[in-house]
Amino acid sequence: MDKHVESMTMEQCLFADRLANLYANLVLPGSLDVVFKFDTRGFFYAQIVDLEGEDNVTGEPLVWHGRKWMLSPHKKDNEIVTTVFKALMTALEHEAREQFFYKGVAILNPHFDLEKMVEFHRQEGSKDCRA
Repeated sequence: MDKHVESMTMEQCLFADRLANLYANLVLPGSLDVVFKFDTRGFFYAQIVDLEGEDNVTGEPLVWHGRKWMLSPHKKDNEIVTTVFKALMTALEHEAREQFFYKGVAILNPHFDLEKMVEFHRQEGSKDCRA
């Protein structure tokens, strides 16, 4: 858990213990892992991390973290485990989008400028018309 553990309620401590027990039985592929964190607002979340990751642009070593998936103490164990699986699949898809190229361009890269995407989609002829 995190440095905020000392501020946990009894219910939160029990939930942290449940997460630790679930974690002990999880195996993720390759160098991927899941971390369960408790934040300053009093929420728990799961996050996929790759401690041996690589920057898909530069090729340099990079520790990366996926998005945060909120967890409720009211979730059943199977819901927590399936949330970790969804987090894993989303992280893998994110990496695949960064590494999928067409004509030398990562056309599905999830890192894009939102306003430029809006501008592009407003352009005449930017959409593929179907008959």
